[in-house]
Amino acid sequence: MLESNKFADILGVNFSCQADPPVTKCPMELGTEEPVLEEQDGSYLCPLCFKIVGQESSQDEDVVNDDVIDEEESMALDINYVPETDRIQKDLGKEGQRDVSRKETISEITSIVLPVDRAYVEYMSDNQDSILTMLSEVEEAELKGFEIGTALKPKILAVTSHLFKRLPNSSAFELLSIRPARVSDKKKILDELYSTKIGNKVSVQINVIGNSLEIPQALVSKAIEAYEKETPANREPKDRVKAAAWLYTYLTKKSNLRPKKGDFTKLPQISRVSFGKSVSVYSSYF
Repeated sequence: MLESNKFADILGVNFSCQADPPVTKCPMELGTEEPVLEEQDGSYLCPLCFKIVGQESSQDEDVVNDDVIDEEESMALDINYVPETDRIQKDLGKEGQRDVSRKETISEITSIVLPVDRAYVEYMSDNQDSILTMLSEVEEAELKGFEIGTALKPKILAVTSHLFKRLPNSSAFELLSIRPARVSDKKKILDELYSTKIGNKVSVQINVIGNSLEIPQALVSKAIEAYEKETPANREPKDRVKAAAWLYTYLTKKSNLRPKKGDFTKLPQISRVSFGKSVSVYSSYF
């Protein structure tokens, strides 16, 4: 092996290339080719025979030392030191941070309520993703009582209670220092919204949008009834857009209300273009 070979430290003195067909000198021994780094486990491989010839050195110790130096330097410079874990939290972005916060809240509720209502918190823990998905849906729909920024625990308990079909017991409410009415009122809203009478996803969104715009419930129910009777075709892929378009069209054609398109398109996840196209399609049904 050439003494000038810059890969000598990796190859070591006993390296023997296993290429097939055999070669007189491995390109790494000549210094003409670099070993291949396997990123998954940090192994260096021969580019011809793929024999493991070395291991990438660990940088963990350097990272730890860098953090210590950063903290000491920041104290000397009289600036605020931000630990690595806090920097990672910031890198998650607003949505990521909110998701972490909600999962932490579920963990907190679970630990507090477990001694007095095990079945309830076991359901909450096992169905965490479904609970948070439904919570996000009703928040984005601006459903009354579930506005973003309002108290989180009652909303999580209401969604869990709706899905589990019962409230936590009275001892749980006492431990959490939450009035049962704060949760039961929200659960009732969800029970009505996702009742068996409104099984269609578009119908659910019609109800959500109607509540958001404070349209009389009687008219919303009639719009849902008409939609489920007609089951009108529409190439728009988003249920929420179809729901908004159907409700607007129904109110325009079948009621004395004169809704404004802008009231619908200012709602989250409803674009003016998609809404307009869907309204044109549904108009032919009246």
